[in-house]
Amino acid sequence: MNSPNNPTGAVYPREVLEALARLAVEHDFYLVSDEIYEHLIYEGEPFSPGRVAPEHTLTVNGAAKAFAMTGWRIGYACGPKAVIKAMADVSSQSTTSPDTIAQWATLEALTNQEASRAFVEMAREAYRRRRDLLLEGLTALGLKAVRPSGAFYVLMDTSPIAPDEVRAAERLLEAGVAVVPGTDFAAYGHVRLSYATSETNLKKALERFAGLLQTV
Repeated sequence: MNSPNNPTGAVYPREVLEALARLAVEHDFYLVSDEIYEHLIYEGEPFSPGRVAPEHTLTVNGAAKAFAMTGWRIGYACGPKAVIKAMADVSSQSTTSPDTIAQWATLEALTNQEASRAFVEMAREAYRRRRDLLLEGLTALGLKAVRPSGAFYVLMDTSPIAPDEVRAAERLLEAGVAVVPGTDFAAYGHVRLSYATSETNLKKALERFAGLLQTV
């Protein structure tokens, strides 16, 4: 599970996550809860199924999204002791440790709560403005998109641009806008837009969308 979700930005309701956690306990399976976007929620509150089923939930997270540390490659997991030990055994034989600077930076982000909270709140508000700017611009152009409640992605219907998502992504790239085809997400007929960029860049992208639509 990934909530907030990539590529839609959907946030699963608490009652859904609680129900899944109860199913995990009842039928004795593990949930893998990817909570990398937990601090980037615009509507609603974060909720981890690990609060309901700690012995049946493996929570994975990292510093990349909330603390703008993409590329530093720091992630972490929390779960049943036996599962964590098995993960550590495999990891120790397949990967090297992350660099020291990245570890110290992540430790600071996680422990300096006052500074981290201020940064996250600032970033979340900036993302909210960019989300609204992008959605309003797409709507004005007659393009349909899923309204995200979290993360920083918009999943957009590509039918006005091309018959399939790959060709639509190619046409957008030719127009100067890079997107991700929905193919690998099984989101056929859609592309994923990221608004983890400046408002200036988003406005330029919308202008290029408009130019492309004039040629369709």
